[in-house]
Amino acid sequence: MSFFSARENQDPAKKYVKPTIHFSDFLKINPWVIVKGGSYMGFFDYMPLDYRVGKWHPMAFFALLGSIAALLLTKPTNAEFGIVLHSSDAIHFIRKFSLAWYYNMSAFLFMSIMQAHCYMKIGLFPIVTFTIQSWTLLTIRHGLIAALPFFGNTYWVNFFTELLRGPVLLSSFLVSLVWNFMLLPLIYFKFTPDQKKSKFLKWSFSFRLVQWHLMNVPYAVLNSMSLPRKLTYVDLWFMYAYTLYYAIFYLLVLDRVGVHLYAVFNPRTFYSIFAYFAGIFICYGAYVTCNKLIFP
Repeated sequence: MSFFSARENQDPAKKYVKPTIHFSDFLKINPWVIVKGGSYMGFFDYMPLDYRVGKWHPMAFFALLGSIAALLLTKPTNAEFGIVLHSSDAIHFIRKFSLAWYYNMSAFLFMSIMQAHCYMKIGLFPIVTFTIQSWTLLTIRHGLIAALPFFGNTYWVNFFTELLRGPVLLSSFLVSLVWNFMLLPLIYFKFTPDQKKSKFLKWSFSFRLVQWHLMNVPYAVLNSMSLPRKLTYVDLWFMYAYTLYYAIFYLLVLDRVGVHLYAVFNPRTFYSIFAYFAGIFICYGAYVTCNKLIFP
């Protein structure tokens, strides 16, 4: 279950102490799992013990190494990077105080306030989730689009805005599809007790989670259509790189401290490899769909 409702998984009869974790702990291979029992403060006790501790399945290990090798071997050429460089120079800014400008500015303020409220209520921990990191990039790009008319022809701002296009757009599709069609059903049917199912559904379809897991897609599409162009191979590669960065962070950091946000990507089961490939296909499918239907 996601961290946002994880406190409900704690045993009320137990007293939990926040574990002390040092950077040096990550440099040790033995023990691999730093937090005792592989569940951070009992938040993830609902998961079977063999999902939290123990050896990785060999296929998960080879999938990670293969993904890193694929990223390095498929790096875009200088000519392909040049296409994005050219587009960042050629794109016209949205007009100040136009409808597109008001949308991006309003969305930036709304997303920033919603994120600040989340941190004030829950703390900074949600930033470790792929959902919130994707939402953060989405927020930043809305702000940049709204700010571009005031920057003028500032090369680095234009280029950075264009580099974010692919990761923002494609990660929004990834978050929405993985949560609504993989994680939510898995958590509901496999890990949620019958007496908590209705409460879980109410939480899953709360205003905040609907924004993060459903409305993030139209927000990302509208943001990209403010200055439309077809996605390129560079956009797809940067999205792959961004997804791989998070996979490495999840497996080498979060998994070791007992934070199991995404059960379908658990490296201790053979079935995780299907989830890894599904993520890649979702990104590529979103890439093709965007170019055919949104940016024809």
